[in-house]
Amino acid sequence: MKATLVTRSLLGAAAIATAALSYWVAAKRPDAPATAPVSGASAGHRPDGPAQRQAWQADPPAAPEASAGPDGVGARESLAALRPPLSAESANDPFTVLSWLPPPPPPPPVVAPAPVPEPPPSAPALPFVYLGTLNPDAAKPQVFISNGDRLLIVSPGEVIDGTYRFESIAATGALFTYLPLNQQQVMPVQGEGS
Repeated sequence: MKATLVTRSLLGAAAIATAALSYWVAAKRPDAPATAPVSGASAGHRPDGPAQRQAWQADPPAAPEASAGPDGVGARESLAALRPPLSAESANDPFTVLSWLPPPPPPPPVVAPAPVPEPPPSAPALPFVYLGTLNPDAAKPQVFISNGDRLLIVSPGEVIDGTYRFESIAATGALFTYLPLNQQQVMPVQGEGS
């Protein structure tokens, strides 16, 4: 009987020393979580009696804590720090969209197209219609043209309405100069026999 008493005493002393050493190491760490005394119901084994079973179901064994990182912050705390804070509205909304994808890149800057230079001004279309010619072989032939309802008889060098000057007539057409822009225009001439 003495051997069993000595063995039990040594095992009890070793258990007490281990518990004291564990408490001392945990108390030295400044970031150690508060420890609660471990009862038999929450120590990880199932209780035997109905009263103990109810206590065990009300206070299940705690999950093992994740080990702290080098800066003393646990893995859960560092993950929680990465997550954006939720607003009061989104905390109560079960349909809030949370995306793990990175935000889309910003749209490229809009480059304004280079302004297209305006084309140089050009003379308007000739308002005249060729009707015929009198004395085409003369030094100053006369040309019959119409401008709307007006019938005009012009010779080379004459100015019409201050905007057109009749220059000459040839077999291919009559040559006019638009005076505001000093541009020459050709009016096609039909042969009199056709």
